[in-house]
Amino acid sequence: MPDPKQQLRDWYRKQRHAFAERDLLRMNDLLLIKFQQLPLPGSLDLLLSYWPLETHAEVNTFLLTDYLQFRLPELQLAYPVADFSDHSMKAILIDDDTHFKKNDYGIAEPAGSNEADPAAIDMVFVPLLAFDKQ
Repeated sequence: MPDPKQQLRDWYRKQRHAFAERDLLRMNDLLLIKFQQLPLPGSLDLLLSYWPLETHAEVNTFLLTDYLQFRLPELQLAYPVADFSDHSMKAILIDDDTHFKKNDYGIAEPAGSNEADPAAIDMVFVPLLAFDKQ
């Protein structure tokens, strides 16, 4: 019997890919407008974001991080580097000179080694496919 959770994932992926590019651009713009209306936390020094996969029609997180860096010039950004052999992840601090490389899954990860202290992370952007009220 097919896994209901996997069936839902497949259905939502199909729905996401059905959007025209102009609609995705518009939705990203609308999301940015909504995000700009949220109050920023009192202390926001370190953000862990992720590199969106265009092939998965993911939210353009660069719009959000650019906005935050404009509002908070001292904000530090980190991106995850995953180790799939032991299911661990490190947050690597980035700057304008950081180079990114694609891992075996096509996900861009920072090539640097300046690891952020997980306890210092104030906000995390997490890729999301779908959710419900529960």
